[in-house]
Parts: sequence; structure tokens; C-alpha cells
Amino acid sequence: MSQDQSTRLLLQIKDKNITHLRVSDTKRDALRVYGTLSYKLNVCPYCAQRQVVCNGHKTVYVRLPNVSERTVILILRKQRFRCKACGKTSIAQTPVVRRQHQISENTRHAIDKTLIEDRTMRSIADQYNVSTNFVSRRILALGKQTMPAYDGLPQTLCIDEFRSTSNQMSFITIDGQKHDIITILPGRQTNEIKQFLDLKLKCNTCSTRPVLYSD
Repeated sequence: MSQDQSTRLLLQIKDKNITHLRVSDTKRDALRVYGTLSYKLNVCPYCAQRQVVCNGHKTVYVRLPNVSERTVILILRKQRFRCKACGKTSIAQTPVVRRQHQISENTRHAIDKTLIEDRTMRSIADQYNVSTNFVSRRILALGKQTMPAYDGLPQTLCIDEFRSTSNQMSFITIDGQKHDIITILPGRQTNEIKQFLDLKLKCNTCSTRPVLYSD
């Protein structure tokens, strides 16, 4: 098995368009993995003309899941394309990492699995070499995905505030009986909360009991 194949298997890089993988262990802080992302682009994504040519590379740094408790950085040379018809440029993309992001999908999934454990956001952030704000954003994103759709308000409503991204306070409401999350507002200003409640009350098909305030 070649070094490229061994590295690909160890780091779970399944995109065949990423080639020439090699590992550098010359520095103590992190393992650096070098690779090239390139493929043939026939049609311009902007004007749909077939006048696309290669136009150099752009180097990006992607954080991969740790290996043997060491941080792993993928230094990826992405192919740049230029359309002769419209003059616009585009960069090669890969499922390994989202467009204009630096944290790999595998790292995101690893963090998501860790969130079910009884741990602080700081310890999770330190383990995966990300910020606590990123961990907080993952919690909010996953929470929104699992929220039931409410057109109005439940009969019993509980509200609270919590510290979310960028050290800001956010507003959260839950169903007092089912304990389902109703919504999470990015702020806790009175006008924001009143606007949300007024909008939901207009959709209500049943009366809402007095709101419970949770300290």
C-alpha cells in the first residue's frame, strides 16, 4: 500500500480528486498533511460556457480529526479555474470541507457525537482544536434541526435565557408539558421577544395558559 493510500485510509479522505497526499511531522504542534485538489471542469458555473481553463491554485488549511491526540491540518492546494467567456474564476470544491470553511465535515460529525456526553463546551473545543463559539453554533444548529414545527404557542410556555455565540445572551422557549423546544432567538431584547410572541399568538388555535418564567 502506497503512502497516499495509507494516509487516505487513516484520515478517511474519500474524495478521489484529492491526490499526492503526504504527511509532514517536522513540527511538534501538529501533523501537516499536504494534498492537491483538482479535476476537469467543462462548463462555467456562472455563464454555462465551455471555455474554462486552469488558472493556478489556492492553498487552504483544513482541520481534520485528531490522530493519536495530535492536531491534524490538511494543507490543500485547490485548483483555480477561469472562464474565458465571462472572465469569472471559481475554485475546486470537495465534500471533505464546506465551501469557504476551515473545519472538515468529519470533524463536525465527531463534535456532534461528543455533544451527547456530559462535558463542557471548552473541553470539546480543546479536544478538536476549535473555538467554543463553533461548538455553541453546532448546538444551536442541531437544536433547530430537531425542533418540532409550531404554528402557534402551546398551552403552557416556559422561557429562559442562556449564553450562546460570541458570549451573547439568547432567548429560548419550550413547551411546558412536552418539553419540546419552540424556538431559540439570537437576542433577548424585549422588542424581539414581544414580536415573536405576538406573531405566534395570531396563529394560535387554542388559548395559552399564563407563561411560566424560569430563572
